[in-house]
Parts: sequence; structure tokens; C-alpha cells
Amino acid sequence: QQAQLDWGECGSIEVSGQRKKLYLFVLVLGYSRMLFARFTTSTRLPALLSCLKAAVETLGVPRELLVDNMRQAVEEHRRGGQVRWNRKFLDSCEHYGCVPFAAPPYWPRVKGKIERGVGYLKRSFLEGRSFSGLADLNQQLESWLDAVANVRVHGTTGERPLDRYQQEQGRLIDTRGLARY
Repeated sequence: QQAQLDWGECGSIEVSGQRKKLYLFVLVLGYSRMLFARFTTSTRLPALLSCLKAAVETLGVPRELLVDNMRQAVEEHRRGGQVRWNRKFLDSCEHYGCVPFAAPPYWPRVKGKIERGVGYLKRSFLEGRSFSGLADLNQQLESWLDAVANVRVHGTTGERPLDRYQQEQGRLIDTRGLARY
């Protein structure tokens, strides 16, 4: 039914001789706890939309997408829960057929699955890892998600995310039938 997404800041990386901030995009499916993640050097809207596209093409589209109040998605979150969305972000969600929800400001418990997911990736994958560049880092991350993160017994569910994902897949929207975005 729901996925949560967020960014994590992960220090810096050298790209073409320049030092750039390193960010981690993470999306977690609510039921299975299946993770999709990608490192980037930007959190701007094009990077968010690119990562979101890759995530839903890999895992499928949830009915609901819970986001933090990131400025790339939420232009304004008024008292009473009214949200003014970034038009391009909202268009992307409408294209995929999912409904975005913004977490209430200063209420981190609402998005606990993603907060723990970001922390887990930083601790369990990134610490002590060496890599030759951004492409190598993302290749290692993709392999690690398949071989470790999504096949471990999850602490909360007591089951492997991959096994629960098999049950969840039928409730996700398959992107193969959607026009290219």
C-alpha cells in the first residue's frame, strides 16, 4: 500500500577532480521492507525524479508515497495538513498512479520505516567501504541490496523482505504498462 522515501547525507566524494556532497536516496516498501537505494551528488528535483523512476521500475508502484517535507516535493505544508506540492513531483506521482502524502512537520515517528532504512544503509553498507567512484559505489550498493539487505531476516517483521515482497508484488502497480515518463 505505502512506500516511504527520503534522502540521507553521506559525506563527500570526488567526481572529476572536484569534491561533492554524497547523498543517499532510499525508498522502502511498507509491508515487505524491501529497499531500493541509490547514491547521488544532488538532491535537486531532477535527481529525485530520476531516483524515484528507477525505484518504481525496480520494485513497482505503491498506492501511497510518504515523503518528508523535502523542498523538491513539498512547496508548502500549512497548518491543518494542507500541502502545496511541487508540480513536477505531483505530475510524476500522477503518472505512476500513486498518491503522495507529506509527513507532518517535526513528527519523525510517522516515517520511521524510512528513517531506520537510511540509518541501516549508512551503518551496514557504507561504513568502511572503498570504491573507485560513484558508478562503482552504486554497483556495489545494488549487489549488496540483492545479496544482503533484502534477504536478511528483518528485525521488525521477523521475515526476509524478499519473501514478504513476493506477497506484496500483486498489490503494486507494474510500470511495464505505463507510457515512458
